Order: sequence, then structure tokens, then C-alpha cells
Amino acid sequence: MWCVGERDKDTMAVTQELSLRYVASAHLLADLEEMAQRGIYAIFRAREVAMSHTILESIDRKDRIILLLLNGERTLHDIAQLTHRTELDIAYTLVYLLRRGYVEFLNSSTSNTALIIRGMEKS
Repeated sequence: MWCVGERDKDTMAVTQELSLRYVASAHLLADLEEMAQRGIYAIFRAREVAMSHTILESIDRKDRIILLLLNGERTLHDIAQLTHRTELDIAYTLVYLLRRGYVEFLNSSTSNTALIIRGMEKS
């Protein structure tokens, strides 16, 4: 009879965790690739958690303005025009906000749905 020891259980747990991380990182890499392809036309949305008073208060004013403008409809280019900042400056701010989990990238399937809905509202 085969018995699973504690070491085997630990190995299985680590393997399972790594496989979950791999799937998550593969998804992240796909998103990063799509972000790069879309460039200044990438669309982001502020996450609900980032709208708490504590978080908004902790972010620099110039970054907070960007965060508040990210509604899931505006592109990086739109934000740059609205704030009179360079697209590169906005990209750096987006990286800062992404790393903290305050914003999310809307991939093509998500943003296409948002654009279709937005187009229907204008009709």
C-alpha cells in the first residue's frame, strides 16, 4: 500500500502553488503583450478599492488625477491630452498604479464590449 508522507504533501502543495502562479503569470504576460500592442490606445479602469478615501489621500495629486480619469473608456492618449502631460509620463504613472493594484487593464474583449455599449448609449 502506498502512503503519502508529509514531505510528499508539501511537494504537492508547492507544485500546485507554482502551477497556479504560472497560469496567472501567463495571463499577465498576455495582458502585457496586448498593452504593448495597443500602446497609447490602451484602456485602463480604476479599481473600486482604489477609490477609498485612505488610498486617494495617500497618492500624489498628479497621480490621483490620472487615477480619477481612468473610467474604462479613456485611452492613455486621451488622459495625456486631458492633463496636458506627455504620453510617456502617463505611462509611468500607469505602471505605478498597476503595480499597486489600483488600476486594471481592459483587454480587447473587455474594452470592445465597453466601446459597443458606449456606442449604443450615444445612439
